[in-house]
Amino acid sequence: MRKRIKPKEAYVSVALAWLTASLMGCLPFIFLAEHSLSFINAFFETVSGFTTTGSTVIPDVTIYAKSILFWRAFTQWIGGMGIILLALAILPMIGVGGQQLYAAEVPGPLSSKITTTITQTAKLLWFVYLLISVMEAVSLYAGGMTLYDAVTHTFTTLATGGYSVRNESLAYYSPLLQYIVIFFMFLAGINFSLHYFAFKGSPLSYFKNSEFRFYLFVLLIAAGFIYLNTESIITDPLSRLRHVLFQTVSITTTTGYCSFNFDKWPDFSRLVLVGLMFIGGSGGSTGGGIKCIRVMILFKYFIIQIRKILHPKQVIPLKIGGNVIADKVVNTIVNFILIYIMIVIIAVFIVASQGYDLITSFSSIAATINNIGPGLAGVGAEANFAHLNTITKVVHIACMLAGRLELIAFIILFYPGTWMKH
Repeated sequence: MRKRIKPKEAYVSVALAWLTASLMGCLPFIFLAEHSLSFINAFFETVSGFTTTGSTVIPDVTIYAKSILFWRAFTQWIGGMGIILLALAILPMIGVGGQQLYAAEVPGPLSSKITTTITQTAKLLWFVYLLISVMEAVSLYAGGMTLYDAVTHTFTTLATGGYSVRNESLAYYSPLLQYIVIFFMFLAGINFSLHYFAFKGSPLSYFKNSEFRFYLFVLLIAAGFIYLNTESIITDPLSRLRHVLFQTVSITTTTGYCSFNFDKWPDFSRLVLVGLMFIGGSGGSTGGGIKCIRVMILFKYFIIQIRKILHPKQVIPLKIGGNVIADKVVNTIVNFILIYIMIVIIAVFIVASQGYDLITSFSSIAATINNIGPGLAGVGAEANFAHLNTITKVVHIACMLAGRLELIAFIILFYPGTWMKH
């Protein structure tokens, strides 16, 4: 008789899998690296890798062997599509109760299968992920990167992770290579199910999807505002367009690459980037953040509540793409946002209590819980997290895991009822 995994067991399994992978994954940084890291720094770097955050405690990556940097990048590529999703793809026996594991692992509130079986869905998504990865690696290599640089940056682009083998991040490379990365970051922020349908011969699936249209709209509007606001910083129109597009796509998709020190941009542009940090990529993408689909539903929910105040007897269903969203889903999203805000407030308070300024405290939490990487001020584009104390690093590690696991799968580990037999 096939035993069905309960939601609680699925969430715990996913959370423990990420913790175990991070604990094992940090060993090369401690024992194999020429410049070994302390346990807390190694764990921070590895959690940042597997959660595809990209925040780093390594000020100078060039002092490390290529093998260490390759492993660092590879953790992001594996984490991008998810360790559990990988297990579902290559270990059919885990298909028992796979729906619960899939729901706990795949980011976004409306994750759906693209085939009748969860194992086949996982295999197809991993195939799409691998195929796009090959496409990017070939493009970067053809564009002038070394094979090593092309592969490692492919790992961290498709995973929207942002680790680079260069201290200057993508600012080190040519404009052509930056445009190639912009394109693939953009793809990584889209629901991978849409890529599957496009490969199947339905490219219009992108524009038929309301979340994709919202995602594209946010990118274009944000880039437009920042472009106009940064004229005094980057005077050349073409260079400004490239850097604005790069940073807008990088932050929205939560990749975290840098082609320019955006911390030097005007306050308005930095504020727009912080807003993009929280919106994030699409549900079902490798991106972090709240997710576009949640933002869409929340916005429509607020509009409906206002209309109900004006017309109390009117029944107004909430629809996305012509489909009615169940009240249960809406309530779950509202609860998610409330928990999310509560965690951010508590985490910022703890970091600030350690003596860090408000901008550093807030942006560092925004960067880690949304799995982005760099923040502003003390953790900006040209800074890192190495100078933070141990307590603060632990808080950021918790935020990275909570953000990648959609809050609940991580928080449930600390709920006493989780470990009680019923």
